Amino acid sequence: MVAGALTLSLVLGSVGASSVSVAGVHVAAPIPVVPASGSHEADDAWASLAPELDGTWERDWPQTIALLDKFLKRWTTYAVAQGKLYAALVADGDVHIQAGQVSDGVAELERAARLLPERAEVGAAHSTGYDDEGVIGPDNPRKGCGRYW
Repeated sequence: MVAGALTLSLVLGSVGASSVSVAGVHVAAPIPVVPASGSHEADDAWASLAPELDGTWERDWPQTIALLDKFLKRWTTYAVAQGKLYAALVADGDVHIQAGQVSDGVAELERAARLLPERAEVGAAHSTGYDDEGVIGPDNPRKGCGRYW
């Protein structure tokens, strides 16, 4: 399923950057950007957070999201943390959807889309056709073809 492959592609490489092509959609983890001058405190805090993120990444999405949320409350525009939060939200959304908790999963995907609207992965996940009842497809057709998309 595209959503499962999408999640896998987002989490490869722990906190490091990677990219793959999933069903013709290029998915990339964020590439670290050159920090702005005066961001040494944020850089140091990010470096301190990395081991804890490595411990929760792919193992505990809610905890990963909480760690990133806490970091971003202090450094709201730190691009690497925003990208990681985006990836964690998409992955956690997919976990919820796969578990049949579609509305929770959609909420995570929508939050990711609001966080970084220029990223395309959420749009690719949308094309899988989820609604609040599950996957829409030949075995499960619904009028409207997806309440959220």
